[in-house]
Parts: sequence; structure tokens; C-alpha cells
Amino acid sequence: MQKLVIYTAVLGLAAAAGLVTSFMVGTNPAPLEIAKPVPLDEQMAAATAGAHAATSVVTLANMAGGSNSVEDWQGKPRLVNFWATWCAPCRREIPLLKSLQTAQQPEGLQVIGIAHDEMDAVIAYAEETDFNYPVLVGEVEVIAAAEAFGVPLKGLPFTLVLSAEGELVNTLVGEMDAEEAEVIIDVLSKLEAGELTLEAAREALE
Repeated sequence: MQKLVIYTAVLGLAAAAGLVTSFMVGTNPAPLEIAKPVPLDEQMAAATAGAHAATSVVTLANMAGGSNSVEDWQGKPRLVNFWATWCAPCRREIPLLKSLQTAQQPEGLQVIGIAHDEMDAVIAYAEETDFNYPVLVGEVEVIAAAEAFGVPLKGLPFTLVLSAEGELVNTLVGEMDAEEAEVIIDVLSKLEAGELTLEAAREALE
């Protein structure tokens, strides 16, 4: 009889531990995922009628010890790239972004990196990557910066395509390739030249 009591008590403790573990696991926030590439026509779907003038006023730390917001580059068309050092597609994308910054800077384009990461990790990575465009860093603040454009931060990488006035033209989900970049640059150039309206630019990237 004593053995039965002990056995029953052990089962009860094990069940209770299982319930506590289940509760704890269930309350943990889901980690960010690597965004899966989407066909170009689907990637452009974020620039819908509901996406009007949106300007991120969220301030983020920069690697020089100061701070900036995306708004600091108002007046320039921008590619705002959300990334992280631990994200392989993000790292693969950086050389293309650097080449775009070099080639398109005379035309006024500004690439801006926003790292959802720890500052030490970004600074260490920057030493070997030699960024030629500004990189802002944060954690909770980065989520707020994305949401300021109406874009929930669920996966990386993704890139916001902004007009010189800070209006959202498109959201590119997943790793950007050279062909997609060429289409985006062409549309932004025509938008800034007045050859396309904002709505026409959005439609051109659908």
C-alpha cells in the first residue's frame, strides 16, 4: 500500500511538471524567421491603396554612437533594408545593396540598413563588410520602425522602397536579386522624374 501511495505521488508530480513546462513553452514569443522569397509580382503587393504617405519617426542608434531615423534622409528615394547578422540571406544581399549605393548615389538614391540585432554583433560584422551606407541598430525599436510603415516585422530580410517624400512604394519580401533591383531603380527613377505618379509606380511594381 505504501508503494502505491509513493507511485501515485510521483505520477502526480510528473504531471504537474509537464503542465508547468507546457505553460512556459506556450508563453515564449516566437522568434523571427528568415523571410521566404516571393515572386516579384507578389512581393510588390504591399504597396496597396491603404499604403499612403508613411514616414518612420522612430529613432534608432547608429554605429557612431549617435542616432538617426529614416526621416533624416527625407528628400531622397530610399531602400530601407531590414536585416540581421545571423540571417544568411541578409548577408548575401549586402553586396548588391552596396553596389546600388555606389551606382545610384549620384542619382540621389539612399540605401539604409536597419539591423534587428545587438550593437556589438553589428559593429563586428561591419568591420569585415565595410558598409558604404548608414546602418541603424535596435531590437524593440526596429519592430516599431517597421510598424510605422504598416509592416509587421515577422521575418528577415525585407526592404521598403520609399519615394523622396517618404511614401511607401513597395515592400520587397525576402532576398533581393539584381533583376528585382533593376526594376525597382527604374520605377523610382521615373517616379522622381515625374514620368510616373505614385499610384502608377505602385502598379508598375505589382
